[in-house]
Amino acid sequence: MKESVTFDYAYCQSPICTPSRSSFLTGMYPSAVGVNGNGNETWPEYYAERLIPNILTRAGYHCGLVGKLHLAGAANAQENRVDDGYGYFQYSHAPKGPNDYGHDYAEWLRAQGADPEALLLEYNTMDSYRQGAKGKSF
Repeated sequence: MKESVTFDYAYCQSPICTPSRSSFLTGMYPSAVGVNGNGNETWPEYYAERLIPNILTRAGYHCGLVGKLHLAGAANAQENRVDDGYGYFQYSHAPKGPNDYGHDYAEWLRAQGADPEALLLEYNTMDSYRQGAKGKSF
Protein backbone atom coordinates (compact mmCIF):
# COMPACT_ATOMS: atom_id res chain seq x y z
CA MET A 1 0.00 0.00 0.00
CA LYS A 2 1.22 3.45 -0.82
CA GLU A 3 -0.94 5.30 1.69
CA SER A 4 -2.54 4.44 5.01
CA VAL A 5 -4.24 5.97 8.03
CA THR A 6 -3.67 5.30 11.72
CA PHE A 7 -6.46 6.02 14.17
CA ASP A 8 -4.53 7.14 17.25
CA TYR A 9 -7.50 8.59 19.11
CA ALA A 10 -10.41 6.44 17.97
CA TYR A 11 -13.03 5.18 20.39
CA CYS A 12 -16.07 2.97 20.25
CA GLN A 13 -19.17 5.11 19.78
CA SER A 14 -21.55 2.44 21.02
CA PRO A 15 -21.22 -0.93 22.75
CA ILE A 16 -23.66 -2.34 20.16
CA CYS A 17 -22.28 -3.34 16.75
CA THR A 18 -24.75 -1.75 14.28
CA PRO A 19 -24.83 1.70 15.92
CA SER A 20 -21.05 1.64 16.31
CA ARG A 21 -20.50 0.72 12.66
CA SER A 22 -22.95 3.34 11.42
CA SER A 23 -21.22 5.98 13.54
CA PHE A 24 -17.72 5.01 12.45
CA LEU A 25 -18.67 4.87 8.78
CA THR A 26 -20.53 8.23 8.75
CA GLY A 27 -18.68 10.25 11.38
CA MET A 28 -22.00 10.90 13.10
CA TYR A 29 -23.39 9.81 16.46
CA PRO A 30 -25.65 6.74 16.26
CA SER A 31 -28.60 8.82 17.50
CA ALA A 32 -28.04 11.35 14.68
CA VAL A 33 -28.14 8.57 12.08
CA GLY A 34 -31.17 7.01 13.78
CA VAL A 35 -29.53 3.64 14.38
CA ASN A 36 -29.75 3.00 18.12
CA GLY A 37 -29.80 -0.79 18.22
CA ASN A 38 -29.26 -4.00 16.30
CA GLY A 39 -31.87 -5.72 14.19
CA ASN A 40 -33.12 -2.75 12.21
CA GLU A 41 -34.59 -3.89 8.91
CA THR A 42 -33.56 -0.79 7.01
CA TRP A 43 -30.90 1.89 7.15
CA PRO A 44 -31.52 5.56 6.30
CA GLU A 45 -30.34 5.64 2.68
CA TYR A 46 -29.97 9.42 2.71
CA TYR A 47 -26.82 8.97 4.85
CA ALA A 48 -25.24 6.65 2.27
CA GLU A 49 -23.26 9.45 0.62
CA ARG A 50 -21.52 10.08 3.96
CA LEU A 51 -20.27 6.49 4.30
CA ILE A 52 -16.47 6.35 4.26
CA PRO A 53 -16.39 3.69 1.48
CA ASN A 54 -18.56 5.93 -0.73
CA ILE A 55 -16.27 8.91 -0.09
CA LEU A 56 -13.19 6.79 -0.86
CA THR A 57 -14.80 5.31 -3.99
CA ARG A 58 -15.60 8.80 -5.30
CA ALA A 59 -11.93 9.70 -4.66
CA GLY A 60 -10.81 6.80 -6.89
CA TYR A 61 -10.16 4.07 -4.32
CA HIS A 62 -11.48 0.52 -4.69
CA CYS A 63 -13.23 -0.59 -1.51
CA GLY A 64 -14.11 -4.12 -0.48
CA LEU A 65 -15.51 -5.86 2.55
CA VAL A 66 -15.51 -9.48 3.64
CA GLY A 67 -17.54 -10.08 6.77
CA LYS A 68 -20.63 -8.38 8.04
CA LEU A 69 -21.61 -4.77 7.65
CA HIS A 70 -24.99 -4.92 9.41
CA LEU A 71 -26.07 -1.37 8.70
CA ALA A 72 -29.39 -2.99 7.88
CA GLY A 73 -30.47 -6.35 9.25
CA ALA A 74 -29.16 -9.67 7.97
CA ALA A 75 -31.83 -12.33 7.94
CA ASN A 76 -31.23 -15.86 6.67
CA ALA A 77 -27.49 -15.18 6.24
CA GLN A 78 -28.17 -12.46 3.67
CA GLU A 79 -26.99 -8.90 4.24
CA ASN A 80 -29.55 -6.24 3.30
CA ARG A 81 -27.22 -4.08 1.25
CA VAL A 82 -27.36 -0.31 1.24
CA ASP A 83 -25.54 2.00 -1.16
CA ASP A 84 -22.36 1.40 0.84
CA GLY A 85 -19.63 2.06 -1.73
CA TYR A 86 -18.09 -1.40 -1.57
CA GLY A 87 -17.23 -2.66 -5.05
CA TYR A 88 -16.43 -6.08 -3.59
CA PHE A 89 -18.63 -7.51 -0.84
CA GLN A 90 -18.75 -11.06 0.52
CA TYR A 91 -21.07 -11.54 3.47
CA SER A 92 -20.03 -13.73 6.35
CA HIS A 93 -21.45 -13.53 9.85
CA ALA A 94 -18.62 -15.37 11.56
CA PRO A 95 -15.26 -17.00 10.86
CA LYS A 96 -17.17 -20.28 10.66
CA GLY A 97 -20.73 -20.58 9.54
CA PRO A 98 -23.21 -22.77 7.73
CA ASN A 99 -22.79 -20.94 4.43
CA ASP A 100 -20.01 -21.69 1.95
CA TYR A 101 -19.38 -18.11 0.90
CA GLY A 102 -17.91 -15.03 2.46
CA HIS A 103 -14.87 -16.66 3.97
CA ASP A 104 -12.40 -15.22 1.45
CA TYR A 105 -10.08 -13.69 4.04
CA ALA A 106 -9.75 -16.93 6.01
CA GLU A 107 -9.13 -18.84 2.78
CA TRP A 108 -6.49 -16.29 1.74
CA LEU A 109 -4.75 -16.64 5.12
CA ARG A 110 -4.68 -20.43 4.74
CA ALA A 111 -3.19 -20.06 1.23
CA GLN A 112 -0.44 -17.91 2.78
CA GLY A 113 0.31 -20.69 5.29
CA ALA A 114 -1.34 -18.97 8.27
CA ASP A 115 -3.99 -20.39 10.58
CA PRO A 116 -6.90 -17.92 10.85
CA GLU A 117 -7.87 -19.33 14.25
CA ALA A 118 -4.38 -18.64 15.60
CA LEU A 119 -4.81 -14.96 14.76
CA LEU A 120 -7.85 -14.57 17.03
CA LEU A 121 -7.03 -13.21 20.47
CA GLU A 122 -9.62 -13.25 23.21
CA TYR A 123 -8.64 -12.39 26.74
CA ASN A 124 -11.17 -11.77 29.51
CA THR A 125 -13.59 -10.55 26.88
CA MET A 126 -16.57 -10.13 29.20
CA ASP A 127 -15.12 -10.39 32.70
CA SER A 128 -14.22 -6.70 32.95
CA TYR A 129 -17.76 -5.70 31.93
CA ARG A 130 -19.37 -8.00 34.48
CA GLN A 131 -17.55 -6.38 37.39
CA GLY A 132 -19.36 -3.56 39.14
CA ALA A 133 -18.07 -1.27 41.86
CA LYS A 134 -15.42 -2.84 44.10
CA GLY A 135 -15.28 -5.99 41.98
CA LYS A 136 -18.89 -7.01 42.59
CA SER A 137 -20.81 -8.50 39.71
CA PHE A 138 -23.78 -6.64 38.27
